Amino acid sequence: VMASHAERVFLRSGVDVLSRSTNKGLALAIDLVGSKVHVAAPAAVIAAGTLQSTLSSRIASCEAVGQAVGKVYPIAVKSVLHGFTPKQLFIQTLRSVVQHLTPILEEWWHEFEEEEKRADAAGSDIEIPPLPDMKPVLNKSVWTIVRGTTVTTVRKILDHLVVLKLDQRLAWKLTKDLPTSARRKAGRDAPSGLLGPLKQAGRMTRTVTRGHLLTIAGEVIVQQAILAHRALHDLTSKEEERKRNAVKRWYRKTVANLVRGAGSLVCCATACGIVVMFHRKDWPRAANYSTVIALVLGDLGGDLLIGIPIDAWANI
Repeated sequence: VMASHAERVFLRSGVDVLSRSTNKGLALAIDLVGSKVHVAAPAAVIAAGTLQSTLSSRIASCEAVGQAVGKVYPIAVKSVLHGFTPKQLFIQTLRSVVQHLTPILEEWWHEFEEEEKRADAAGSDIEIPPLPDMKPVLNKSVWTIVRGTTVTTVRKILDHLVVLKLDQRLAWKLTKDLPTSARRKAGRDAPSGLLGPLKQAGRMTRTVTRGHLLTIAGEVIVQQAILAHRALHDLTSKEEERKRNAVKRWYRKTVANLVRGAGSLVCCATACGIVVMFHRKDWPRAANYSTVIALVLGDLGGDLLIGIPIDAWANI
């Protein structure tokens, strides 16, 4: 018999209340025997014994029901404002700056190498090319930070909704921390036999699919809100061509957004499964950081294999 989280809390509360009632009943019997109230001592002792017997039987019944409840799933949901903590803001800022600054610096470095080759061939001094304008990069970085923080906030809101509305077991599977779960799985006995690595990889793939689902859902929801804002802007535009193609453009972008999210989830789960399968012996020691690396590679693979083609189709 499976019970909900509220029923389990009620059972535990009932057991505690009944235990306290038993202690109070015994104290009352002692007071009665001590003639604080003029009642016959044998009657008080008999009443206390009857009360203790009744409460003990009820406590045993509640404990039996509690054992029948089964496994308890501890859920630790972080605050909705977790994305605004200094650590998360620093990570978002560093990721955004690296993402937008790297292409600009790479292009400048190629220009520097070309100028160096030209100077060596001519036997003249090297003229260092001017640094590119950083203002557009900073603007893009700010918007990326805002978007990343919004995605994190939406993810935490989804976590709270899942905990409130869904079964405790399912909520635990959707909100669990993936590196912690991987480390816990690594501590168990690995499946033996020829198909053992495939079974272990399949377990990790299912875990990542469930645990990473809300993160992908947060990214899809935020991107869909951006697409809706752009569609409304196109519908209210004075240009007839933009107004005429607004709905078609929004439809294609929506399909691309959903396909990109699904592809990213599949690639992340597959990457974690592959890492488990090929690093099976070292998995107990490397489960934590290997899972994080696999998630990053999965997101990158999803963008390269699915994101670029689907975006090209959406922009036709």
